[in-house]
Amino acid sequence: MPVFDKYLNEILPDNYNGYFEKLTIHPDWLLSNYIDNYSILSNKKITDTSNWLILPDTSSYLLCFRFAGLKNQWKHLFVGPRTKSVEIIQAGREITIVIKFKPGGAYPFFNTSLNEFTDTTVDLSLISKHKNDLLTEGLGKNQNNYARVLDDFLWSQFKQSQSVNSSVIALNTVIESSKGIISVKDLSGKIGLSERHILNILKTHTGLSTKKMLSITRLLNSLGFVDNAAYNVSWSSMAYQSGYSDQAHLIDDYSEMLQMTPTVFIKRLNIQG
Repeated sequence: MPVFDKYLNEILPDNYNGYFEKLTIHPDWLLSNYIDNYSILSNKKITDTSNWLILPDTSSYLLCFRFAGLKNQWKHLFVGPRTKSVEIIQAGREITIVIKFKPGGAYPFFNTSLNEFTDTTVDLSLISKHKNDLLTEGLGKNQNNYARVLDDFLWSQFKQSQSVNSSVIALNTVIESSKGIISVKDLSGKIGLSERHILNILKTHTGLSTKKMLSITRLLNSLGFVDNAAYNVSWSSMAYQSGYSDQAHLIDDYSEMLQMTPTVFIKRLNIQG
């Protein structure tokens, strides 16, 4: 059965456990406002061509790949927030390191609007050759403790930049705690900022509009109900528990962001609905 990995926010293939070893590590506390976690995956079957379903996400990621037979050659990609799911193939990647930024955490790293990176994957060397070369050098020198390399590299970058915007932290806390079940108006009231100001902050620091942040959070929350669905799924009940006004809105969000209906998604997880 495919696996829903909440740390990677991906649907991993059903042969995942046989082909990959995965370690999830939380970063040094100094990075806690910026980084959610690191995931280190070792591919035991380099030729595996299974598809991995990458879900919509309010977070941004920095991916580091080392391909088979190229011990000291790394490729680094920055992946912006995603409003739609995509599928990838892991074939050829011997080591994959996933750095998951918290929403707003990548802005100080690049010091540029995240809005231009939404639904975009960019080679890190095109954004900053200096950062790309430093990360490659660190990973090449210490292959026994990648987490330490990441902590040292990221802190060396963040300590020279500004802190995560305090309003972004507050907004993300309210959005996460509400599971996306809050109106833009009520969010504005809780934070004490105008709706327009919130929109500008979120688009700059996270790459997403307020409504899209709420929609993605609500959708991901609904996946917990789908993942736990055994046999008889009540779409209206699931929609209500996930904060949707009705079943039609739930189906619309699945169709738009996952690009499949809830029924097809459940079949993808081999759950009979």
